[in-house]
Amino acid sequence: MAEVQRGSLEYLGYGTVSPFKIDGHGDIANAGGVENLRSAVRTIVGTQKGNLPWKPGFGMDLWRMKHASNDRVLEDRAIQAVQEAFSRWEPRVEIASISANRIVAKGRLSLDVKYQIAGGPEISGAVLLSETVTL
Repeated sequence: MAEVQRGSLEYLGYGTVSPFKIDGHGDIANAGGVENLRSAVRTIVGTQKGNLPWKPGFGMDLWRMKHASNDRVLEDRAIQAVQEAFSRWEPRVEIASISANRIVAKGRLSLDVKYQIAGGPEISGAVLLSETVTL
């Protein structure tokens, strides 16, 4: 079997789509390439640390920050949590930028995370993806 090159579309893999849905054949939907990567990122963003008994460190601790003061400290902590989770759980991506939007009156903090596929010259940086995280 040939080795899969880091940076190739095959490197992104193939797996179950998150959130779960049923495909046209009545099976659980699967995806490959970029859609598989997006699904993996959504899973990390949507999972609270400790929710998976078999992998208690998986996910992010953002839910613990929901009742914190909506200030610059919270913003920095949330950005750090996103960076740590992506770094630990999704080596196929590199964060391009994280921008924060604090809506103090509503007590809401929103992070727009832009990331790209890590790897070789074939696809690295060719696709810029985005995920929004709201506290």
